[in-house]
Amino acid sequence: MSAPAAHGRRRRLVRRADREQGSALVLVVGAVSVLTAFALVALMAAMTAAPLSRRAQDVRTATAAAQAGLDDYLSRLVANPSYYTTAGTGVDPANPAFAAGGAPVPGGAGGRFSYQLLTTPSQTAQSGVIRVRATGVSRGERRTLTASLRHSGFLDYVYFTDLEVTDPALVPLTSVATWVVNAAGGLVSPPSGSSWAPDPAVYAQKCGSYYYAGRHALDYGGLSVSRYTASSTTPIMLVDGGGVLSASLDYGRTVYFACQSIFFGYNDVLTGPVHTNDAMAITGGSSVTFTSPVTETGWADGTTPAPDPAARWWGGGSPTSAGSKPVYAPVLQLPGSNGDLKARIQSEGRAAGCTYVGETKITYTGSSMTVLSPQTTTTTPGCFDASRRTQAQSWAVPPLVYVDDLPGACPSPGAAAGHPLANEVAGGQTKITYGCANGTAFVSGILSGQTTLATARDVVVTGDLQYASGLTGTDVLGLIPNGFVWVYNPQTASGSRLLSTPVKRIEAAVLSVGHSFVVQNYDRGGELGALTVRGTIAQKHRGIVKQGSNGYVKDYVFDKRLANLPPPFFLSPADSPWTVSRVTDG
Repeated sequence: MSAPAAHGRRRRLVRRADREQGSALVLVVGAVSVLTAFALVALMAAMTAAPLSRRAQDVRTATAAAQAGLDDYLSRLVANPSYYTTAGTGVDPANPAFAAGGAPVPGGAGGRFSYQLLTTPSQTAQSGVIRVRATGVSRGERRTLTASLRHSGFLDYVYFTDLEVTDPALVPLTSVATWVVNAAGGLVSPPSGSSWAPDPAVYAQKCGSYYYAGRHALDYGGLSVSRYTASSTTPIMLVDGGGVLSASLDYGRTVYFACQSIFFGYNDVLTGPVHTNDAMAITGGSSVTFTSPVTETGWADGTTPAPDPAARWWGGGSPTSAGSKPVYAPVLQLPGSNGDLKARIQSEGRAAGCTYVGETKITYTGSSMTVLSPQTTTTTPGCFDASRRTQAQSWAVPPLVYVDDLPGACPSPGAAAGHPLANEVAGGQTKITYGCANGTAFVSGILSGQTTLATARDVVVTGDLQYASGLTGTDVLGLIPNGFVWVYNPQTASGSRLLSTPVKRIEAAVLSVGHSFVVQNYDRGGELGALTVRGTIAQKHRGIVKQGSNGYVKDYVFDKRLANLPPPFFLSPADSPWTVSRVTDG
């Protein structure tokens, strides 16, 4: 190649290299610009996210502080169940959480909390619910939680019993299987024409204890048998044979007798949570279905006799495979009486309710009630006109009604509220004991509203009890006698029923403080069909609604509304703690 040609080629290569270097520079500058832009965007995003992240953290801290406030208030209630009544208003001046500045969250977690009560002590006494609003604060962020607190208790169950035995008050001693043992261990025979019976006080004491705490001493022919040693104060009784045995045969003898335990079975179905403080007895053959996994017994490990943890019940049967089995839960103590309800009316007057004395008939007609109370001579204004006490009167339904005993004799003796009926056989183990001075209420009707009926003696349901709004509205009724809740079933001496239409439906929360929910004359008169109960049944002793071919078939279904809509002033277990039933934002 000539020199001019080679020189021209070098010049073209140089120009080409210059062009390529220029393009590379443009690419580098462009890439740097893009990277710079990304860096700027990332920096701006980071700068923007910093306050957002800080705010999110503060929101979480404020929410946690509000929750800490609820926990703090609940812990104070656990330590003092009456804390909601502090200073008469529920506001504790010594607690900084009630002040505007609030209290710091314990443990250095950051944030502060304060709270305020949304219910007054009187509102809580009536509704059974405390509403408290807790506010948490962190660096200017505020979050609020509102909680409803209530006692866990009888309204959590469709069926609750303290003792799974027939009420001793309903047991004739002539029906109690009894054995007397001589010194050699043999059975002593009673005189001809007589039989043995345990001392009534001993029977009530032994059969008024739990299966695992004294009622069960040994098994005798498949029975739960109790034992005591006869003495001058706890003798052997003779039935149809002249009373108590003579001292020469009486003292030092061992007496065995069978308490009248009541068995689940015969295709029983309980639809809803169940709790007994006692041990459940389940019969063989056709058996019981507990539909709820909340099926509880107080029969704990370590008692005598000890339960089989896999089969925590006794008897020849078991729950069906379609249902749940009983599991252990602590004993829930029944209150000793309903006297607090009477005291509530005495202290608050008509705002709480009305008091009547002697046998009183109440018929609900929507938001009113017709009252016949012939022995009531003084009462609270707005509850009764004593000048017309022998007449049925219509009054607005109050939150609470208490029917008390009349001290002394009736000023107008006789069948105070129309009972007993003509030709009715009254008294006896399966029959109502009438008396014009008795604090007993006879109740029926259709209720619109919220009320509780409490009595010094019994409540007798004489006709259907229903809610005007059914089971979807806000109507609720509580029945809380110290004595029995009787399902009215009056009969003649020959066993003929006196009601042309038997009671069929009861919509209520029932709590028999000292006795049972039971059918009058459950042992005679033939079949009555199904007894429909929508609500709860809680009782000291398990009541009888059917015996053989007499009485009712049970149709019991839990009214779930009662957990958050209790009847006014409904009683709770004596040792029941406050618990959170509902929490909402704001």
